[in-house]
Amino acid sequence: MDNSNSTISLDLDSVIKICEQFKKVIELTKWREGYGNTPSELIYAAEKLKALGLEWGDRIQYRDFRIRKNYYITNSATGYKPNKEEFYIEWDNGNVGRLQFVRQDYWFAVENEWNDFLSALRSYDPVDYDPLNCHMVFEVENGKRLIKDYPNICKETQQKMNKKINVVRLEEMGKKYKELLEEVRDA
Repeated sequence: MDNSNSTISLDLDSVIKICEQFKKVIELTKWREGYGNTPSELIYAAEKLKALGLEWGDRIQYRDFRIRKNYYITNSATGYKPNKEEFYIEWDNGNVGRLQFVRQDYWFAVENEWNDFLSALRSYDPVDYDPLNCHMVFEVENGKRLIKDYPNICKETQQKMNKKINVVRLEEMGKKYKELLEEVRDA
């Protein structure tokens, strides 16, 4: 075999050994979301884990979060220029905004609670955010803190929104009650 175009030379036993090791890695991680199954994907997964200070086998996919080097933000609020060699943590709830918490019927009723939720996320110092598309980008350490606290932030936001919705529904029911009472009196 002519190795003149390659930078390394491997004997067949070395190739077999490397491929067997790769096969074991695939078998060990095939159930892990976000790890992939090609050498490039596994290397990228290992780089993510390393950047996050995690170990092989730890979870690297999270609801509403992505970990990546090259991110794109549509309407940059800060004009931040990312370092293409560093990882960032993105929060993006799929552009659904407050529909993450409420139905369309109550969109405007929970404006203050939604703004409080966004303020809570911004308190983790995003390097950039898109206020129109519910998208924020964090340096790794701040993003890790947010990922840890996110379930509680969501739970508190949901509770506040539910309380507000109950008040709105009670007002709607009171209005409907008065209308029905008038109908009964007029009958």
